[in-house]
Amino acid sequence: MKKYTALLLTFLLLLSLFAGCGSDEPPAATPTPEAAATPAPEPPKPEKPAEIGYWTLLRVDSEQADRVVSEEDIETFKSLGLEIFLDLKEDGSGGIMMDEFATLKWGNGEFLIDAEDIKMEYAIEGEELLMEFEGDTYVFVRGEGEAPKVEPSAGDAEDAETDPLYWWDGDWYGWWIVDSGYGSYEERTEYFWDAYASIIVNDDGTGWLDVWDLNTDYWEPLMSAEVYFGDGATEKGALWAESGYFMDEELEHADFCADPGAMGFEIDNMISISYKYEDPFDENSGMYISIYLRPWGTEWDDVEGETDESWPYDDMMPLYYHEWYMPLVEKGYDMPLSYEDGYYLLYDVSVAPEGDALASGLWDDYRVDIMGAEHFVDLEGHDAIRIYYDFTNLSDETVYANEFLMFEVLQDDYEQVVTSADWGEEVEEVDNGILYIRPGVTIRCVEEYSMKRSGGEIVLKISDYWDETASMTYAFDPADLPGPPADWEEEYIVSHPWLEDIPAEGVVNESYVVIDHVDIVEDYEENEAFRIFVNFRNNSAESTSFGWALGYRAFQNGIELESTWPAHSQETEADDMLYEDIAPGESTMAAVCYLLRNEQSPVEFEIYDSWTGEVVGHIFELTWGG
Repeated sequence: MKKYTALLLTFLLLLSLFAGCGSDEPPAATPTPEAAATPAPEPPKPEKPAEIGYWTLLRVDSEQADRVVSEEDIETFKSLGLEIFLDLKEDGSGGIMMDEFATLKWGNGEFLIDAEDIKMEYAIEGEELLMEFEGDTYVFVRGEGEAPKVEPSAGDAEDAETDPLYWWDGDWYGWWIVDSGYGSYEERTEYFWDAYASIIVNDDGTGWLDVWDLNTDYWEPLMSAEVYFGDGATEKGALWAESGYFMDEELEHADFCADPGAMGFEIDNMISISYKYEDPFDENSGMYISIYLRPWGTEWDDVEGETDESWPYDDMMPLYYHEWYMPLVEKGYDMPLSYEDGYYLLYDVSVAPEGDALASGLWDDYRVDIMGAEHFVDLEGHDAIRIYYDFTNLSDETVYANEFLMFEVLQDDYEQVVTSADWGEEVEEVDNGILYIRPGVTIRCVEEYSMKRSGGEIVLKISDYWDETASMTYAFDPADLPGPPADWEEEYIVSHPWLEDIPAEGVVNESYVVIDHVDIVEDYEENEAFRIFVNFRNNSAESTSFGWALGYRAFQNGIELESTWPAHSQETEADDMLYEDIAPGESTMAAVCYLLRNEQSPVEFEIYDSWTGEVVGHIFELTWGG
């Protein structure tokens, strides 16, 4: 992010803090000048551009209520000796004063700040000059007399790069890590995230540091600190905390220091910040953290694949260096205000389709490939469209397609409704959108909607459930649908890393469970089913059942198996105990049944609790299928 952009945003925030803080007294009346004699007419002169002159800020209009600044607020600000103004010269040069001065060029409805190539549009309407910035409108009016005399700040001077402070000023990228945690933070030890920072340096040796990560952004950063600069181990000096916050803890004077010459190790153009966070709501919990940053645009190839005994960690590389940072740098982008902003600068959701796909979309956690579409008659006898798509889980969690995707189908500007085939006419993929799949696994799914075969084109829109701005579209001709795709070939997975080192018995959500044994039975529809018996002990304070107290699921080839129920002749007491409450301290045997996807792939079964993360599991090898 450019320095002056940050100044404008910071200054607007400061202005908004003064909103409503002005005097309650009514403004003094403006004296009316006495009438003067009408002068003799003079020959007309060429008109000068209306922009020329001294303009002072009157107010700030914004659609965001917390960023509106009134005329009274501006007067209060001026009474403190602070003013925002423009000084525009006849030759197209000029300057803008926020909390420091920057030179600019103007013309054709644009201001260009010289030092940073920042463009802002403006227009003159009546007696006002309107400047647009970040969705806000700065309203200027002509000031009295001439603009205050100011000198360009050190940051704009030609010799700024010789000032050691100049090295600090700007945008930074790197990563931060929990070196060690205690109490409730102990399990976060050595968790790490990419980090982004903005450092603003003032002429008086003070400044501001904001740090955010994958889960925060510039507007609500992980750390926001007023800082000052002092002597350090090298001529670059050091940065010290003065006030601010880290997470929900207030920062105080000298709570941390960044001295590139006193890190204890050497990596060019790096700063490190170490800080002890103490949970303000739990005195027994906290963590020691470290932040490692280098100037935005720096290539990290000098540390990639390398290590040094003096380095705090063998691998000093940020996590998303190759797929996020370097593509942005190579395309010439300034540092975005969030990870998401950068992602959407780089990656359009719609991407080139692969294989037999008609269209494809790539999100951060998953990929969608539209594979085909066919006409069918729904259960009410109406025309309908069945759309086939492949969902690939790119995250590191076990997820299902309908957890992320929203579908919208339009025809002739009318939204089509979800429908389904008549009983017995369904396709086997119809429920796949609600089946959990493991990381790296792909599943074939379908969506079914009403349509008119004689109507206009059918427009399918697929959006991210959590971010509707991330979407892809594809249009079908109802008279010439592409048809169903070729049969989907499910990948056989014989190695199951997802349950490695997971015990087959243990404590899960105040219960003790043991995965006991299995058998093969016939279900109520005469299908072959796989039944798993679990010994369940209720260690909670209330009566409950295995089926209600815990989560459980089975997988083949990384795809969740559909549950079923044994035929009446095959039922045992354990089947009846699945949802039967037992008293605290009591034990029972419960059973669950699943339909197998095939008779070769191993079955993995897990019992889990989503809140505690506790899990037990077991992998069953199927040997009778060859």
